[in-house]
Amino acid sequence: MRRYGVPSEVLTDNGKQFTGRHTRPQPVEVLFERVCRENGITPRLTKPRSPTTTGKIERFHKTLRTEFLDHVAPFESPAAAQQAIDGWVAGYNQHRPHQAIDMAVPAALFRPNGPSRLDVDVVPLESSAPAEAAGSAAARPASASEPWWHEEREGAAIEFEARVPPGAQITIRTERQSVSVPRGLAGRTITIWADQRSVHLILDGEVLRTVASRLSPDDLRHLSMRGARPAGPPPAPAALRRPGGTHAPLAAARRSSSNER
Repeated sequence: MRRYGVPSEVLTDNGKQFTGRHTRPQPVEVLFERVCRENGITPRLTKPRSPTTTGKIERFHKTLRTEFLDHVAPFESPAAAQQAIDGWVAGYNQHRPHQAIDMAVPAALFRPNGPSRLDVDVVPLESSAPAEAAGSAAARPASASEPWWHEEREGAAIEFEARVPPGAQITIRTERQSVSVPRGLAGRTITIWADQRSVHLILDGEVLRTVASRLSPDDLRHLSMRGARPAGPPPAPAALRRPGGTHAPLAAARRSSSNER
């Protein structure tokens, strides 16, 4: 409500965090209901055991699980997890077209019913002032929830931390790119720098390994929604490629003696 304004109504299931209507021996008002009452929000409840009534949020949970949480290593901290999920949610609501609403983004359909009655100023999602009054785009502050990977940064280099799993095979993007490291590094945290050309694995400030990237701009965007941050210059020379962008194979040869098996 501080950021977007107050909705006119909210639909929830009958969880105890949402309603005390079913509390025994007598109903009570829970904090969620009090906040709704004090801000003029109508709380609406589904019928018990009817998850299809809240199908949109259930579908959101499925998308969140399959696109964001599956195959993700443990986060370094609750703060890192919150930052990652905030970026994903911002992309889902503000930049991702939805077929069910004629390819609009969900944020475009929300209309607040009024300002929050909390003791802070409301921060609108976007200014309603005309563009000429607001000045150039460069001079305008970005939306508080706009992710750094907005359109003009598509394909830019990213970096993030990952913990080396017991198998020493780091999955950067499922079915797209994984990199193996020495098994002795299992449990260690390394930094991954990636763009469309190279992937660098960095340990304690030193480049551990560099491989050719198989990541697309969509892959980089997906990683950014999982918490990756914009990266600086590449920490090492780019991986070798053939002309035209294909990966160049590397061959190694050694002389063997007749005693070797």
